[in-house]
Amino acid sequence: MTTTHQATDRVISVLKDLAALVGHAGGAVASCSINGTHHHVEHNNDGFALVSRDSMFDLGSVAKVVTAGVLLNAHSARQIDRRSRVSECSGLADLPSFWDEVTLDDLATHRAGLPKLPPNLTGPLWDPYRDWNEPELHHAMQRMPGATLVERPSYSNFGYAVLARCLSYTLGAPMPELVTRYVARPFELKSLTAAPTPDERVIDGYESSGQAALPWPFHSMLGAGGVYGTVNDLLALGRTTARFTDLEQPPSTTNAHTRFGHGWMVTALPKAQVIWSHGETSVSTAFLAVHRQWDVTLILLVNRGGVANVLPMAFRALSQLVEIRRWNRPF
Repeated sequence: MTTTHQATDRVISVLKDLAALVGHAGGAVASCSINGTHHHVEHNNDGFALVSRDSMFDLGSVAKVVTAGVLLNAHSARQIDRRSRVSECSGLADLPSFWDEVTLDDLATHRAGLPKLPPNLTGPLWDPYRDWNEPELHHAMQRMPGATLVERPSYSNFGYAVLARCLSYTLGAPMPELVTRYVARPFELKSLTAAPTPDERVIDGYESSGQAALPWPFHSMLGAGGVYGTVNDLLALGRTTARFTDLEQPPSTTNAHTRFGHGWMVTALPKAQVIWSHGETSVSTAFLAVHRQWDVTLILLVNRGGVANVLPMAFRALSQLVEIRRWNRPF
């Protein structure tokens, strides 16, 4: 067994290697929590915005964890029923009967059989949700009479846009306010927001080519993305996984080892579970994973989109951190 100092050096080495691999065109923050002890590494390159543990990043699809958290916490407070039908709680008229069968839980766990993106999305690649607002959301929902509920889930940004609409209508507030009320404030995620102010400056981002670019406005797709936060927010979010993931009810299955939970992916390992989420936009990449058995959380934030092979690299780093924890149990 190595000493605590040696184990810490190994952890820092793993984080440095990961940050350097993914941050070669831009900057990266790699952080972990092992048995409650936090470690951070920053990797920066000349000519790009400097990143730090206090930098606010566009979290991409990690926002789905937050949106599902709004649903579950509002359900726990008996302010919404997650088994409600979309037709009952969207506030939209003239919907096809399909929506009489779809529940909020179906949307949160990708079981509604919806396409990944709505059929009437026409924005350019650099601004895909441009001009997609409430009328376009309503129209897209009206065009779904042929959809059917599925046992095998289908990942859907569109479904999370519908979920956000239902949450906002039923709870009587816009999504940015709901994110603060039901997730950021109760779990002390001090910077997490869906409406950053000029004072909460989001880190400059870069396309995969290294070209500076602006983050996507999500408009009525908010819920599928559009949440911003720091590495410290994600470390705190990782500690709430039991509240955000209903493990008593088997989540919908994507393959033999991985399932959709409420916003999270749940991957079964021998005698363990990893709960994780991955988000990517044109200007950012985010990864959050929690190994429940060994109390190891890994966070990776990059101010660049299109990072190749980020999931294999991140899971390899998580495996290395778990091995360090296994052989250094007091650590």
